[in-house]
Amino acid sequence: MNLFACLKIGSELMTGGLLIVLIARAGGAHAEDAGEAVRTSLSGKQGSSSRNEIICLTMERSAADNDLPVEFFTRVIWQESRFNVMARSSAGAQGIAQFMPKTASSRGLLNPFDPFQSLPQSASYLRELKSQFGNFGLAAAAYNAGPGRVAQWLSGKKHLPAETIAYVRLVTGRTISQWTSNQSPSWDRPEIPKGVPCPALANLTRRADNESQIDSKAKMDSSVPIPKVSAWAPWGVQLLGDFSQAKVLTRYENLRQKYSVVLKDKDPLVVMTDGPSGRTRRYLARVAENSQQAAEQLCRRLQAVGGSCFVIQNS
Repeated sequence: MNLFACLKIGSELMTGGLLIVLIARAGGAHAEDAGEAVRTSLSGKQGSSSRNEIICLTMERSAADNDLPVEFFTRVIWQESRFNVMARSSAGAQGIAQFMPKTASSRGLLNPFDPFQSLPQSASYLRELKSQFGNFGLAAAAYNAGPGRVAQWLSGKKHLPAETIAYVRLVTGRTISQWTSNQSPSWDRPEIPKGVPCPALANLTRRADNESQIDSKAKMDSSVPIPKVSAWAPWGVQLLGDFSQAKVLTRYENLRQKYSVVLKDKDPLVVMTDGPSGRTRRYLARVAENSQQAAEQLCRRLQAVGGSCFVIQNS
């Protein structure tokens, strides 16, 4: 991030006090590391209320830019780092959003300790995970355990870590089994009212277990046409899943319209598999391809325009 970009963010989001720190720091260092000035100001030069205000404003903007409920995003970040911009985990995760170095690199995140870089990337990643897995509970699980691990769990190949099961409950107030049931809930918690500080919201995570009312009816857009289904092929590009075949087809059509440049002429292959409990059936929407190379090429094209996917061999 150059000096002018940093000052632009500052002028939009921050107090005058932080701008002074940024200018002084960047000027003294010949503007070589404005991000360091940001981290210095956040880690001790200001009071905690001012620091949290800056972080909250950045989180609110990042959530809005990615169509996330700001409360959900704040709960994730609070659970990850307690808003500590210099946090490091024993596993190697870094910064306020706790990106692993490999994930940060794959997303073009140059400095995970800079909240003005990492928070927008975190919100964008959560948006992609929700699109891939269908709801906020599974998106939270994938953020914690990785999308590959969650995909393997949904297909019955691996268990979820106990940490991830607890994480989903802390972040969403609901269990992972509720998020994977036939009547999986939508995010129906109220948004943060204007003027409510982030610390007040973060405290809600401690009471999440007592909150509740699950939306028992999945909402579907009846105006979206149901697509035809493609023939089987040995390789697939996995896109999404659901416990309702009609819903998974409707969601695929929404996805095809969103990424029409890649999926316009691609009909879905619907694969039926057992749900996590073994007592329910789950429907997976994939694009079938005749070779691994073709599937990987399609997945890369989709990722290049903002989509999420992974390649899998069809049974």
